[in-house]
Amino acid sequence: MVSRFRPGDLPRERSSTSNRHSVFKTVHMKIFAWNVRGLGNSSRQNKVRSFLNNLGCSVGVFVETRVREENSASLMSRLLQGWSFDSNYSEIDGGRIWIVWDQSLSVVVFKKSEQMMVCGVFDPDSQVSLTVGFVYAHNTEGQRSRLWEEVVGISNHH
Repeated sequence: MVSRFRPGDLPRERSSTSNRHSVFKTVHMKIFAWNVRGLGNSSRQNKVRSFLNNLGCSVGVFVETRVREENSASLMSRLLQGWSFDSNYSEIDGGRIWIVWDQSLSVVVFKKSEQMMVCGVFDPDSQVSLTVGFVYAHNTEGQRSRLWEEVVGISNHH
């Protein structure tokens, strides 16, 4: 499958004003990032639902969910009905990053690591596509140096 996303895609939509000139208008997509410090209790889950409903976000990331991999799918189906998610459990025990999105969007995860997930997001309604990297870095300088190597690697392939 060929992806329609490219790193650096800008969230803009083109509208032509004449044959010789083009005007770009900005299209907004609300993206959130939240260190939830645990999604296991119902009061935190209610806060998450309320937050997303009030802000109208359609894509984002939860870090530090403290949810076991075997419980993640059932929790997500209860927490955010009509949403999808992907995580980095395959890269680190306990998983650190959950990307979540409304099912009206198309999301393709390009890269997963212990500290970062990079994905393409496409909104078929507005025809907006963009690339987003979500980072939850380790605490020590040595561990973070691997993250910087990954970021440089991504920028060299652009």
